[in-house]
Amino acid sequence: FMVHQGRVEIRKQIGGEERLLGTLAKGELLGHIALFRNAPRSASAIAADAVTLMVIPANRLETLVRANPALAVALIRDLAAMMLRAEDRLREVEDRQAKQ
Repeated sequence: FMVHQGRVEIRKQIGGEERLLGTLAKGELLGHIALFRNAPRSASAIAADAVTLMVIPANRLETLVRANPALAVALIRDLAAMMLRAEDRLREVEDRQAKQ
């Protein structure tokens, strides 16, 4: 999906607690990691306010990526940023645990 209007919160159960992983806004993709993994989504998406999503079928996204190098690079950058945020969150958790 692509967020066309509104905001979507990405949440996940971690250690029995629901955590906010991030918020998506207009123009951002949702669910694309599951497509590239060929697996179910790993988190929940919840509308933070009134939301309109555009459906992008998996085969269409793959075709767009293959035909458009700029889109492929943008997706790679997005995935890299997500990895860095995940590493930062892990580091924060490790730091908190070390202080206890």
